[in-house]
Amino acid sequence: MLSRLAGFVDSFARNFTTVITIVIVVTVIMQVFCRYILGYSLAWSEELARNLLVWLVMIGVSTAFYKGNTIAVEFFRERFPEPLQVLLIRIENLFVMAFAVVIGYFGCFFAIDNMVQKNPVINISMGVLYLGILIGSIMIFIQSFVGLFMAKKRIESTQ
Repeated sequence: MLSRLAGFVDSFARNFTTVITIVIVVTVIMQVFCRYILGYSLAWSEELARNLLVWLVMIGVSTAFYKGNTIAVEFFRERFPEPLQVLLIRIENLFVMAFAVVIGYFGCFFAIDNMVQKNPVINISMGVLYLGILIGSIMIFIQSFVGLFMAKKRIESTQ
């Protein structure tokens, strides 16, 4: 059940970040074309790309936790015997979960506090733009929570 939830969250994150990446690339290419070929700069393109990048990073990070791709920690952890590695993975996931709760907490307040404020350039509520922080932190929390129970399996799959 938990692994299916993690798989669903990962699948959603991959598809969503793919779409966001395409939108960012198209937006930046349009900006470059308009600025250097047409001599006219799009006022909204940089703002849109920057805000979508926040969504991309926050949601994309959950995929890294799903796969267990935490390079700095893995380098350190691989030097210990398997039972200690499992414990270290669980401790790592607890820290990540705590961090996700803090980010989600403040992301929720940023979203709520700024829901009535509109971005003047792209005419979207600032609260909607900040929702990426909350949604991403929820997805990171889910992946880390599942990681608590999948720690031993993760060690076995890397050996």
